Amino acid sequence: MNDKLHDAFKTVVPEAPETTGWVAGARRKRRNKQLAVGGAAAAVTLALAVPLAMNLSVFQPVQYASPTPTPTQATNAAITVAPEPARDGMPGAAACFQEDGFTPITEGVTGPELPTGVTKAYLCGDGLQAFGTSGPMDPLVTNPDRIVEAFLALPAAPAAPPEGCGYEAAAPYRVILEYGNGEKRVLTGYEEDCADATHGTTKKAGYGFQKTLVGLWEDQRSFASAPSPDAGVQALTCTPAQYSMMPIGLGDVTTGIFCSDLPIIPTQEPVEKVILDDALVAQIADKAVAEAVPGHPEALPGGESGVIVLTNQWGDIFPIHRFGHQYSFRGENEMMVWTPTGELAAQLDAALS
Repeated sequence: MNDKLHDAFKTVVPEAPETTGWVAGARRKRRNKQLAVGGAAAAVTLALAVPLAMNLSVFQPVQYASPTPTPTQATNAAITVAPEPARDGMPGAAACFQEDGFTPITEGVTGPELPTGVTKAYLCGDGLQAFGTSGPMDPLVTNPDRIVEAFLALPAAPAAPPEGCGYEAAAPYRVILEYGNGEKRVLTGYEEDCADATHGTTKKAGYGFQKTLVGLWEDQRSFASAPSPDAGVQALTCTPAQYSMMPIGLGDVTTGIFCSDLPIIPTQEPVEKVILDDALVAQIADKAVAEAVPGHPEALPGGESGVIVLTNQWGDIFPIHRFGHQYSFRGENEMMVWTPTGELAAQLDAALS
């Protein structure tokens, strides 16, 4: 970022509040990677996009062989799993947090060995302060030892990060492993593939590991009994997480909520949510796909007036941020802006007021 753009950026983005512990570490490990913009007006656009920014890789990672999960056995085909949401305002599964429902679990039993015998596993994101990811709300219960096997199959971590690896700025994730004897163990890694994955003192080259984890959840969902149609929307809260680690697009959403506000820092006070009519959600998804264009809203920084959080039956999130008469969301490769018109615009104004 050049000095002129940096100075303009600083004038429109307030200083972040002090944080401690794992959340502060997550913030230090974050780099919101934006598309290049030019000129003084673009500085305002960039500032507006910060809460919605995408994490896009800017380097070529070292190509390690990604471990292949063991195929799920047919005996697991009759299982039923459902979302286990965290408390209001917190992203992902409840098991990602300590008993207060507020503090992330970042440490478990450690040791030189990572044993099998896992009964449940949870994939946790870092979306705690108006950015970052939300992991799946449903636990992995079909052969969760596959996570241990995949981790142990990773190559040893290199002595130094590969050239060009910016792991200090990547989004962290955690895997909570629960055992039958009550123990919990925690694996950690970063969204940026070249960064290490670790369990205590055991470090592995993390390339492909997050994709393997997501694949295990997708595999389980492919044959598990789906939750009830309203399970996803009932599990949703007004969380500040920016996007889901699980693949979800506008073509996958079925229900959703509207939040008039999002807590920049999660508090003990929940934010009220309004459940949207399914027919309205279908119109939003169809029109946003057809009419959205790359870009950012015209509103000035601070002009956000709520967020629509769409979901599937599993509770995976697809946020669409509202800026007056325009809406912004994260596309596949860039930020998208959508301006509803006609009857749908009037319906949205009525439903979201």
